[in-house]
Amino acid sequence: MALTIQQQPDIWTPAYNPMVFVLDSNNNAQPNFRYVADIYVSGSTGRQLRMLASASPTLSQGVFDVSPIISTFLGELEDSINGFNINKTTNGFGLAASSMVAYEVKFGEQYGATLAITTYPDITVTGTKYTFNGCYDTATWSGYDFTTFDGTAISVESTGLTLNRLPVTSTYQLTGYIDRYIHYITNAAAKVSRAVITTFDQNGSQIATGTITNPYSSLILYAYRRQFFSCGERSLNAATYATGGVTIDDSVYYYTVDLEDGTNNSILSTKYTFFIDKNCYSGRTPIDLHWLNDQGAFDSKQFTMINRPKTKKTETTFKRKLGIETNNAYGYTNSDAGTVVIDTTIQERYELQSDWTDIDESLMLNQLIQSPVVFMDINGKLLRGRIVSPTEAEIKSVSFGNIELDNLKIVFECAVDSKRQRA
Repeated sequence: MALTIQQQPDIWTPAYNPMVFVLDSNNNAQPNFRYVADIYVSGSTGRQLRMLASASPTLSQGVFDVSPIISTFLGELEDSINGFNINKTTNGFGLAASSMVAYEVKFGEQYGATLAITTYPDITVTGTKYTFNGCYDTATWSGYDFTTFDGTAISVESTGLTLNRLPVTSTYQLTGYIDRYIHYITNAAAKVSRAVITTFDQNGSQIATGTITNPYSSLILYAYRRQFFSCGERSLNAATYATGGVTIDDSVYYYTVDLEDGTNNSILSTKYTFFIDKNCYSGRTPIDLHWLNDQGAFDSKQFTMINRPKTKKTETTFKRKLGIETNNAYGYTNSDAGTVVIDTTIQERYELQSDWTDIDESLMLNQLIQSPVVFMDINGKLLRGRIVSPTEAEIKSVSFGNIELDNLKIVFECAVDSKRQRA
């Protein structure tokens, strides 16, 4: 028997877009014929699911989209930060193991008389493939062609690009606990061997430089292929340096972050540069947001203008008979309650306002408004929530003539409500 995979995803595919396999068999004319797809996921015991597909009436081929199955294996405890690769404890390199899945699909077929259908599994096997927690928009995804798309090209060593939408040049104010994250995919051992951090003063003169070794560059495990580098003030000041060392403080005007291979050559198309905001905000403490973008990375933005914490109260009440019976009398006082609160829920939200933003941040901030996963970084802790306003995003574009500076006002609503006493 001959079973052929005519189309398939390559090595890496975003998990929330279609992951389509097209099969053809020389047995598709057999009675009760169906294609069989057995899905295996790394780290799980045995087959996870068997999918069946009848031969199409026109081409007699089988089509399987495994994305709804594979995507369920992304993350762990997705109601917390454990399901997403963002934290305030990693100093330097970290694994984004919850943001990828290694899988394999074994294809077979089944056919035969109605009461004697036989399954022939594992005729054709894909080998190990990978998926990451990306979800490209319809226009972007339509440009991918499974038959020609080279999935290895998504790796940082092949493109020099990370999974971030963060501009290569950005600014933030020091608070002692600021974090920034550079997410990427790597497919070759020793390609991301170390990070080089260099600090500069306001005259552009170098202050110090340091290197941080990547303990996961061997790629001995599947999870080592999806990594991130924590490169904010908090992480870099707490990191262990293999050579040299830097301190991110008020003496630093800006610093650069570069990723290098085993021969100390840069693999980034452009280094990331972080400027330190020296403006005085009259004692105000800025608030950072981190959010999941469409490529599965976490981007960040600091809101430095007037930020307003607010609460919204929702009550459940009931009406009760006013008054009380006493000996030989019935009456009430002005302090008696006819309407009683039996449940009070407090919803906490923050109205945040950024400083002026430019065209380079437009796509990134558009992703913030669209993102289903947003964390607020406040007082050194991550608070989960969502953006409830605005719901409409504007992308600045030179081709449309929309290039003026603007600021962003958003409303962040916390994911957890608070309760008050019953009356």
